[in-house]
Amino acid sequence: MGLSTLLQGSSGHVPVRNLLLDGSGWIGLGVTTALLGSLLSASSRMAGMDPSGLAVLTMLPFAASLVSVVSGRIGPRSPRGLMAFRAVGSAALLCLLAGPATPAIIAAVAVFWLTYMLGMPLQQRLWGVMYPSPMRGRLLGAVGTVRFAAGTVAILLAARLAEDLGGLVVIGLGGVLGVSFALAVGRLDVPPLQHQAEYSIRRAIHIAVERPRLRAITLGQAVFGAGFVAAVPLVTLLQVDRLQLSLGEIGALGVVATSATTLAYALAGVAADRGSAVGVMVLGSLIGAAGMTVYVVADGLPLLVAASILLGASIGMTELMLPLLIAERATPSEQAPASAGMNAIWGARGLVAPFVATLAVSLGIAGIRGALLACAATMAVGALLFLRLADDEEVVRPGMGDATEAPLGSPEAVGEMIA
Repeated sequence: MGLSTLLQGSSGHVPVRNLLLDGSGWIGLGVTTALLGSLLSASSRMAGMDPSGLAVLTMLPFAASLVSVVSGRIGPRSPRGLMAFRAVGSAALLCLLAGPATPAIIAAVAVFWLTYMLGMPLQQRLWGVMYPSPMRGRLLGAVGTVRFAAGTVAILLAARLAEDLGGLVVIGLGGVLGVSFALAVGRLDVPPLQHQAEYSIRRAIHIAVERPRLRAITLGQAVFGAGFVAAVPLVTLLQVDRLQLSLGEIGALGVVATSATTLAYALAGVAADRGSAVGVMVLGSLIGAAGMTVYVVADGLPLLVAASILLGASIGMTELMLPLLIAERATPSEQAPASAGMNAIWGARGLVAPFVATLAVSLGIAGIRGALLACAATMAVGALLFLRLADDEEVVRPGMGDATEAPLGSPEAVGEMIA
């Protein structure tokens, strides 16, 4: 059975070319985000960055996420625009080759995350256009699997190179690959998007919090993510200061985590199509809370490996379910503004959570392990909030996220954009 046959579903044929180009584009992002996630904080700490600087690095993607609420005005409008945004962001990482100056590190990473987040609302819309709903889970799972597989290979190689070249230099070199693979995005074959109406900040936030079918997603991820984000600088302090791991060991843990994420993506997409995206989301968030709890008692590599596996799997499951849940519960015209509004809300909590955690440790209010336990408890509460989605009866009918049901530019879609 060939690939074309596998991609033939009840909603029509999925162009293999789009799937390959989409996957190629995410290879570049898989490499850059994996290197940033596994090496940036530890490398910066070893270069002399203080805990407040680590908190800034942690908050940058969430600050960018907050800014993404204006993507309806200044974000990309087409695959070519998305290509340009991604290329600029990856190119900014080349500044890390200049040295370990804290302002340069923060500026380069800020540009990367800003361009990434401004492009995500359009990416959400493109997924709704390109992939039919009965197969969307497994197709996005395939794209995510490629993304995290590339990240795993990148970390595996980077862990060796970082010992000789330094982690920041390796991340800068990864930016070159990011630019190269971003070019694939500009060749996606989708219906013209230039007629898509601009959406205001007010409308984006309104859709995210006032639509009952979307509010539960927004709230659950806000709470779950707050615990996860707050723990990022704490884990770095645990690994570098308390356990004194080397860059090679930290890189190896990154390989373990991304490998778990890759496998989780492949399995979660199929599970969501055959069962329930909500069920996968709840399970994934509970696994994440369990992984964070393991960090609380970790005193060496064996338990750190276990924690990395659990958190890696959680990332794969929850990250894949978010666009699926949005596509299920938002009409075509709502998907981009809903994504922007949710990202803004999640970004706001991401600005605060890392500083609260590091401040609590710095002031002696809590130790590193006590703060990590609080993060695990917060993630567990987020998982319980996701359970509310199971009772949601306002799910958009299958196919409403597809161009075949409500094509871009159709009177129905245009009417919804104006509403």
